[in-house]
Amino acid sequence: MNKIHQGNCTECRLCPQANQSILSDGHDHSFKELDSIKKIIRCHKGEVIFSEGSNPKGLYCIRAGKVKLTQMGTDGKSQIVEMLKNGDIMGHRAIFGNDVYNKNAIALEDSTICFFPKDLFYNLVETDGKLILRIAHLLATELKEAEKRITSSAQQSVMVRVSESLLILRKKYGLDTRSGKLNIQITREDLANMAGTTRETATRSLYKLQELGMIRLSGKSIIITDEKKLSAMTS
Repeated sequence: MNKIHQGNCTECRLCPQANQSILSDGHDHSFKELDSIKKIIRCHKGEVIFSEGSNPKGLYCIRAGKVKLTQMGTDGKSQIVEMLKNGDIMGHRAIFGNDVYNKNAIALEDSTICFFPKDLFYNLVETDGKLILRIAHLLATELKEAEKRITSSAQQSVMVRVSESLLILRKKYGLDTRSGKLNIQITREDLANMAGTTRETATRSLYKLQELGMIRLSGKSIIITDEKKLSAMTS
């Protein structure tokens, strides 16, 4: 975290993501508890927020920005296992599993992140049963999604995996309502990492999907032109 700069805290109840995060039940008392222990971290695009194998210092919640979680595969290659947006938390599996971080968290753009020191967050959790339930539900959902990704990676073709990755991005970040453009500019390398393939193969799959009329490529942007067809590709 030596490259990350701290700034002044903003009250949680005034945060645009307040009602999207599982950390709060939307009541003033929960916001006050979070305010009392949090710090604000500002990081630049490409900065590492925490590293795979390092001891967890606390829990993070994205106030503004986009973050990717990567993990080293058995083949020695880094793979993107999750994409995060405003309101998402990270680091929770490590602190509640009493383990090291098993992923790298890297800012995809300049981001503002709320940080909750581990020991202080433990104290908060002990007094908030509803928070425990919300985190347990999140962990169960993440496990289910991870199992689906493993099955997909083992059984599906590269084009299907690229299509699934585009739909994940669409669900996570949304589309521009007028143009159909994904609300994230993802590099071909990152898309390939999401799909578990090479940059060259992912690029060929994108051009094939464009030929089939499902997407349109415009510079660094990807426009989904036929979401129904793209979804059918993955079913």
